[in-house]
Formats: sequence, C-alpha cells, structure tokens
Amino acid sequence: MISVRAVLIRFGWFGVVLALLTFPIVHIVGAPEVPALAVQRTAAQATSAPRARPGELEIRYLSVAAIKPQAPGRMRIGIMAPANPRADILFIHGHADRLDNHGPLFAAWNAAGYRVIAFDLPSHGESNILPIDVYSFDDLFALVRLVDAATLEDPQRPLLIAAWSFGGLVATRLAQQPEQLAALRRPLRGLILLAPAVAPYLFAGGDGISRLRTLTHNPHPPVAGPPSPAAPLQNPVFAARLLAEAWLARRAPLPQHLPVLILVAGTNEDWYVNASGVLAWAEQQQRGGVQIHSFQCIQARHALDNEPYPIGPTVRLLATDFVASALGEAKTTPSNQDAQTLAQRACSPQ
Repeated sequence: MISVRAVLIRFGWFGVVLALLTFPIVHIVGAPEVPALAVQRTAAQATSAPRARPGELEIRYLSVAAIKPQAPGRMRIGIMAPANPRADILFIHGHADRLDNHGPLFAAWNAAGYRVIAFDLPSHGESNILPIDVYSFDDLFALVRLVDAATLEDPQRPLLIAAWSFGGLVATRLAQQPEQLAALRRPLRGLILLAPAVAPYLFAGGDGISRLRTLTHNPHPPVAGPPSPAAPLQNPVFAARLLAEAWLARRAPLPQHLPVLILVAGTNEDWYVNASGVLAWAEQQQRGGVQIHSFQCIQARHALDNEPYPIGPTVRLLATDFVASALGEAKTTPSNQDAQTLAQRACSPQ
C-alpha cells in the first residue's frame, strides 16, 4: 500500500486529502474501555452516579446505538450545574482533548448561573464508541443532538453552543446548515468559538503532534491528561474530513440572527490554527450581516481558556459576558479598574 508520506511527496497535501477521502476503512482500532459500571447500565438514556452537588462535575454515560449500532460501549458526558440554571451551554471539545480539560471555564459559567453539558468525542477521553474515523460530520451533529436530548431538563431554558478548536469547526458547520439548527430541540441562542479550526494548519503544533507546551504557556495547566490522540494522522480519515470541512466552513455563511463570539490566540503563538485566517473569515462573515464579536489575545497560545493570568481569566470573563448579552442579561463587571485594564491588554476587540 502506498504510504501517506509517498502520496504527500508525489502529489502534495491535496492528494493526501483526496486519497484518504476515497480509501475505504479496512481496519478499526478498538477504543479504550469505559468503566464496567457504565456498560451494565441501560442504553435508553444517559446514566450516572449519584447526582453531583451544585458546582461539581457530574459524570454520565450514554449509548450511541441510535447513531452507531455497532458501537461497543458508551459515550462519557459531563454536567456542571448551578442550583437554579438560567441557560444550558453545550460544549464541544477539540482534537486530542477531553471534556474535563476545561474546568475553570465551566466553573466560570457555572458561577454565573449557567449549566454546562459536555461530552467526550469518539477516540477521546473515556468514550468507547468506535474511532472518530467512522464518524462523519453528520454523525457528530447527531451526537450533539443525542447529548442535548439525554440531558434536557427544561425545554424552555435557553441553549447556547460553545466549542474549542476542532469542536469549534463542528459547531460552525452545524450552525451553517439550517436543517441542522432546525433539528435541535430548542432554538440556538448563541455560539461561542474558541480558536475554531476553520483555518487549521496542516501540521498541528508545528510538527503534527499536539503537546501541552505548545498548547499553553501554563506550566501546570488544569487538564485531566496529556493530548490524546496526539496526532490527527493517527485518524487519517478524520484528518481529511477536518481539512475538507474547514474549506467548506470558510465558504458558507453563518445565520444572521445568531450572535457569535470568536476568540483567537496570537498570530505567532497559535501553532494549531491560523489566527489571522480565522479573523479574516470572521470579518467576511461580519460583512455578510452576521452578528460577530471577535477578540484576539495576542500573547495567548491555542488553549485560550487554560492560559495563565491575565489571559485565561479574561477569556472566561468574555465568554461569560457574551452569554449574558445573548440572553439580554446584565454583564459581569470587573471588580476594579485595574482588572478592566488588564483584560483590555490581554484580549483586544477586532
């Protein structure tokens, strides 16, 4: 069989993409096992341990048999809820990521009165639902709907979608397709995109490998584990789909009625997504009438919400204020003028 390297040398990256899109999947690698407790539970709904207290992360497991009947295990879901939620934020994590890598961001939303729901994508975290190579973007959209339906408490509660990196691409493509928005159980009230992979670099992290030291300046980031799977080409069909869907995302409009927040890292600091390309795309969308609010944190690396002070707290403040604005609520006010000045220095409006 011709190797990816050989195709790349002979035909360039576009040849690799076309080859991977047309080659059949001949081998499926098993995903890591989910705890036995999850496997024993019924497939009809999300199952969990005893309900967490307000502000704690509650873990549930959900069958995806309705989407992938051959999937052997369960998808992990995390929920962080205040005592009286005013909105639900469904979060989609990035490649080489997992739901419990964004604790400070979830805690900020939770403290503001918003319930956060997240899930581990295929091949990520503790989900055991077949490799991500066998999931099309339509399948990923179906996972989003499945999680929302399984965790729904109040159909009248506002719903927003937030996402980071590859998750931001998934959220963008969902929002760009009216039939996908219509399939949600509730109208989408807002979209938060953190360094969305609408303009990804061909080689993540500079050499095709995701590492904590290239993701964040934080020497001790609040993550549950190292990046895994570390390289997109560990899932070559996924990698090809990512590039193809990013190409489509840059050419399709977002809905004009939907408020959108876009936060990007520094142009020379982000080795995963082309920050200038994302800002150019955001400007193009804005010229088309989309309600986009974009900020650039010029000293930040790709993992914006986990960056050290003042960037991380500023990103979390902007993301929380945006939710309040989308819902017509009062925004969070910095405690003093110094905090406001630091915020302005950390992330500037574009």
